[in-house]
Amino acid sequence: MFLQLDSTRYPMTNYSDIAFRIYGPVARHVVNVLQSVQLFCLLGVVIIGNGQGLYQINGNICYVVCCMIWAVLGMVLGQIRTLERFGWVANLAVWMNVVVMVLVMAAVTHSEPNYEAASK
Repeated sequence: MFLQLDSTRYPMTNYSDIAFRIYGPVARHVVNVLQSVQLFCLLGVVIIGNGQGLYQINGNICYVVCCMIWAVLGMVLGQIRTLERFGWVANLAVWMNVVVMVLVMAAVTHSEPNYEAASK
């Protein structure tokens, strides 16, 4: 993408810089707006998907509350500005993935498939 458009004096940091160098300032603003819309839609998908997963785990909580829990967690974790403070979150995520994989392997070896849930 950069195709000799990047330089030490004018570094390219995002897609809008590419659009600016090729098409001009209007294209820079269009690309920024489109990226904002993409980020908004992606964030909505993540919140709704995680809220649905939380609701499937614990059906006693309202679905909207489950989505709000993920939105608030995202806002709190989004306040981390440095990678130094983000390290414990990344470390926790890795260990949670390892634990989930081990639990899934243990559950699969000791239980039969749930054909009733699969047919629904």
